[in-house]
Amino acid sequence: MHKSVSTRVVPSTKYGADRAARKAEKLRAAVATFNNKPDDSGVSIPVACAILERSAASIWRDIAASRLESFTIGGSRRINVGSIRRACTANRTEALSPASTCR
Repeated sequence: MHKSVSTRVVPSTKYGADRAARKAEKLRAAVATFNNKPDDSGVSIPVACAILERSAASIWRDIAASRLESFTIGGSRRINVGSIRRACTANRTEALSPASTCR
């Protein structure tokens, strides 16, 4: 005799999708307002990833190599907006990463 398969929808799946949609919308809003931020402000790692079109691991490597400046607020790591703009300029002028174009 075989076991019956449950067709019940797990609530965490529904709420997980809602949470992902909220996070995506928040990220889009942060990227859209990036140009209005002063150089001494900070953005989150996901926003830096979206702006520089690089992975989080690459962002962390750049922080470790001092190519990007970062600071913490509480337990949250923030990337300096001015250093992201300098990285965008360097990518455009030196063509360090031809596939990477800053937004």
